[in-house]
Amino acid sequence: MQFFALVTGDSGFLSNSFLTPAAASQTGNVGDVDVNFETAAPDPLSYVWQPIAGRKGWRQLAWPVAGGTVGSYAAQNHVQGPGTAFPNGTANVLLRTGSGGGDGYVRASGLTNPLESGRGQFWYHYDAADFTAGVPASFRARPYTLVAGGVEPQDDVITFINETFTGFTMTGNPFSLDFDTQGLLTPSGVDIGPLLYMWDPDMGTAGGYVTVDRNALAVADRTVAPMQGFWTETVLPPLTGGTPASRGGLAFVFAQASRVQGNEPLVARTAVQRVLAFNLDRVTPAGLEAEWHAARLAFVEGAGEGTDRFDGGLPPAIGTAGARIGFAAVGLEGEAIYRGQESRAYSLAAPVEARLALSAPVAGTYRLSWPTLDGLPSEWAVSLHDGDTGETVDLRTTDHFDVDAAAGDWTSRFTVRVAPRSTAGEAAPAVAALGAPAPNPASGETRLALSVDGPQRVRAELFDALGRRVALVLDATVDAPRDLTVNVQGLAPGVYLLRVSGDTFAASRRITVSR
Repeated sequence: MQFFALVTGDSGFLSNSFLTPAAASQTGNVGDVDVNFETAAPDPLSYVWQPIAGRKGWRQLAWPVAGGTVGSYAAQNHVQGPGTAFPNGTANVLLRTGSGGGDGYVRASGLTNPLESGRGQFWYHYDAADFTAGVPASFRARPYTLVAGGVEPQDDVITFINETFTGFTMTGNPFSLDFDTQGLLTPSGVDIGPLLYMWDPDMGTAGGYVTVDRNALAVADRTVAPMQGFWTETVLPPLTGGTPASRGGLAFVFAQASRVQGNEPLVARTAVQRVLAFNLDRVTPAGLEAEWHAARLAFVEGAGEGTDRFDGGLPPAIGTAGARIGFAAVGLEGEAIYRGQESRAYSLAAPVEARLALSAPVAGTYRLSWPTLDGLPSEWAVSLHDGDTGETVDLRTTDHFDVDAAAGDWTSRFTVRVAPRSTAGEAAPAVAALGAPAPNPASGETRLALSVDGPQRVRAELFDALGRRVALVLDATVDAPRDLTVNVQGLAPGVYLLRVSGDTFAASRRITVSR
């Protein structure tokens, strides 16, 4: 089957686009899309189109009609790798996770590889400049429209969980209509994580994931578009014997009744929740670059302290992974894991804390922000503590926090604390904190506010850029808030590091000395 289409757009992420036989003739125009469908396709026909725009990179897709193959993609834009017209190129279609490559993905091995219903795929889109030996005829510049025509599934769709039966599976909307993700089901004893992850090639410097919350109250907030691929997480109890494969036959079921365009939505089975969401952006001279917008602390009806179906992991990397944030936790087998969603009980009777970790492959300044305190009662106090610097910020009085991070793997440097506000006459618990130096830069004296969470001996030292101590600022017992005065007069201009440590905390601040 051949398709011809042209559309303009400005996003690499999929939106809701749908054609029916009544809406489009076999050759005709729909909006700004010219479509020519082969007449031999069987009835009942479903025609689906999605604009593919934005910058080069991976697209996370799913084929919404029967009989799709890798050739269905190759007929519309460049596909390379074994079994294609460009066999010497690295395969740019990933079909599933497994043992097919060093990065854990199975690559397409030919144009006849099927696009399984309910399975997602990754397809890398190039720029013309990437082809050093000349632009192939198969290449189409963006924006263009990806089109599918044929018979969509007429019943529930079943697709098997990944080979290890745990973690994330590459899945996708198998229908030509929007799909309410509450209609994604599993056998008894197997839970689905609360967040579905979808790759957006236009996020940040190298792409990033956006999420759909399966527990969202509004149907529109928990649906995925036709042709949209996504990661689905399975949460299984630990094995008491045998191997993962011995579980046997575990599968996802996409309920056909959960198609939501032209159908009544499912009766809501939504868990009542309150959400504190965190975003991570990189601070650059040109402005903010989005890195990771998918870390949530959710207070959910029915959630507990341990791992349960309301906790969600982080999906596998695709391409070059950017900076990420996630909540540090312990997995079912005792291993260190990082979650996209950490859940706690809906009602807050006592303070709760969660460790927020940062992974930054590139050193730099990053901004944590919390665009919404969705549904959190106003009487709850919400704070973020940076264990590296000792700073604590009130999330209700500011909307972001900038941090300097060295390049490296996960560090659990932040603590998110949510607590009922102190009642009248009850003193709030003391918190150790070191303020920012002022003035900074300085040529004479600069001051920093210091508070401690109990009487303790505190030592403050100033070091130069070579790590040499140039001044002992304080070495004394501190039992109440006070100012630290640092005299930089006589020091050579440059950047210095003030390190402050006590029995229960450690913090550091950069001080710039000017003439």
